[in-house]
Amino acid sequence: MCDGIEVLTSPILPVCRVQQRDSALGLATVVAAWLAALIVAVAVLLLGGALAAVGAARAKKALPPVPQDTAASVTEDISTIKKGIR
Repeated sequence: MCDGIEVLTSPILPVCRVQQRDSALGLATVVAAWLAALIVAVAVLLLGGALAAVGAARAKKALPPVPQDTAASVTEDISTIKKGIR
């Protein structure tokens, strides 16, 4: 099924994974080896950067770091304590 490619076992179906060096070696048949390695490295970095940007955007849209109910309760507690001191 995956000729010459590492097969990952999955509970649902087998997944074929092409390693980065295999991509560079395949591309090296068309261009110089150093250029093939550079192209693959840049592609991997761009993909990683895009995934990091998507993750950061999703993290910003996630729940607020301080729950609103708790913040309101603490503010109310502080005002009650200040009234009790006076």
